[in-house]
Amino acid sequence: MDYKKILSIFALLLMLLVSGCSSTQARDPKMPNTAKPEAGKATVVGQVLDKDSGEPIFDVEVWLAETVRQGEQGAYVLDIAFSPGDMTDENGYFAVENVPSMEYVIIVGNPYEFYVVIPNEENKPKTWNVAADNILDVGILSVYLGP
Repeated sequence: MDYKKILSIFALLLMLLVSGCSSTQARDPKMPNTAKPEAGKATVVGQVLDKDSGEPIFDVEVWLAETVRQGEQGAYVLDIAFSPGDMTDENGYFAVENVPSMEYVIIVGNPYEFYVVIPNEENKPKTWNVAADNILDVGILSVYLGP
């Protein structure tokens, strides 16, 4: 086999590999388009659904609470005056844009009334590492916001 054929095959395999690394998660066509975040910042997107009915929850607050760590121990800090957040739209989608790159816990609801801290598999607050210059899709957050 000559070098041109080998190079062509290698180039084709490389293109297939690169295209396979792109996100294959199908985006819901109702999800609003989100602009690329500012340099050094990130955007967090997702959808909030009612845990029982599966219906979108609209006009609910979604907050990113900063995670603070000391050794292996951690705590999250929600400051409703300064913590980044957004309100869900009529389809339950949210986009918290241009946030600092760090580790966050997601809180859904009004911190003064009913709210949910999104849990992990161990029923502890789940953390998300939000990387700069990226859009992080946290997917569907199923919550119960009743009393």
